[in-house]
Amino acid sequence: MKNHGFHRERAEELDALAYAAKKLGVRTTNVALPEDVDVILRGLRFHYLDWGNSEQSPILFLHGGGLTAHTFDLVCLSLRDKYHCIALDQRGHGDSEWSPVMDYGLSTHAADIATFAASLGLRRLTAVGMSMGGLNALKFAADHGADLMALVLIDIGPDIQEAGSKRIRGFMAESSDLDSIDDYIKRAIALNPRRELRKLPIANSL
Repeated sequence: MKNHGFHRERAEELDALAYAAKKLGVRTTNVALPEDVDVILRGLRFHYLDWGNSEQSPILFLHGGGLTAHTFDLVCLSLRDKYHCIALDQRGHGDSEWSPVMDYGLSTHAADIATFAASLGLRRLTAVGMSMGGLNALKFAADHGADLMALVLIDIGPDIQEAGSKRIRGFMAESSDLDSIDDYIKRAIALNPRRELRKLPIANSL
């Protein structure tokens, strides 16, 4: 029964991924799920998603604060034919362990990335970092620039605008339950009015 439940869950995940890819116009030759992998690094268990094709050039995806490796599912799906796409759950996020001493400093995250890349033998990789992940990737680039082929930053840069940072922290700190999916969509658009409704995956799943 346990295996049956596992396979049913994986089938549902595959269906959801295929549906989202179709809705958002993601081009891919084959819709497939990534491999879920755990590894022990620096005394912590880290989880990551490996989209296959390890013989290709590696791209390491680093999610933003409060997010997970699944942030990049559709991006990895669209690139997996040409690149070795890997998405890491950074410490304290997703299915990776929390730090027992609450160490989430920039240098610590960058050291995690360096250790992770070394453990997988990733060389001349491209790092794609979003928000918090972008800051961590910047620090990694500063410390290990020779190991990087390219650096891609999303929603972040070397100079941080405090007003914008405060607004995002306020959005993430909001803990009140909302009544419906529509309320969540309205809240997401209120945070960024330039965001197009049709490009929100949650809106397209309705």
